[in-house]
Amino acid sequence: MGIKYELLPLVDMDGILTEDERRRIIKRLHSLLSWVGSIIPEKEIIQGKEVDLRKIIAELISKPELTREDIEKARILARGIAERERYLEEIIIHGDITEVEALKLLEDARGLLRAMEEMKNIQESGKAIEVKETILSKVDDEKKWKEFLDKLK
Repeated sequence: MGIKYELLPLVDMDGILTEDERRRIIKRLHSLLSWVGSIIPEKEIIQGKEVDLRKIIAELISKPELTREDIEKARILARGIAERERYLEEIIIHGDITEVEALKLLEDARGLLRAMEEMKNIQESGKAIEVKETILSKVDDEKKWKEFLDKLK
């Protein structure tokens, strides 16, 4: 994949990655919504294992109803994605890499940020499921109490 045009102002493409260029790349990564339009990596190393990240996320977000196991899987995956993103960021800051490699790492990190956002949305939907279950449980309890009181009359 070629370098995106929007990324070229970050480096001067002279082959040497300067501290100023590193700073600009990290600043772009940390900018609000930098992940918008980024593609979630197809495969990524998460907690030491290569995973089909895009496939896993697609499966989770396309499920009509999430289970508690799905939500736990999303939480664990989000933690692993965050660790990997921080690792890539450290390479950009301190690694002996070229400008092109730094821009590729930036794109990978932005894709991971997008993946983390998807996992966050799944976890939030999981909280909604828990709230729904709590409310339904309270409604059940109220019905049982009402039936009990009706029997006493």
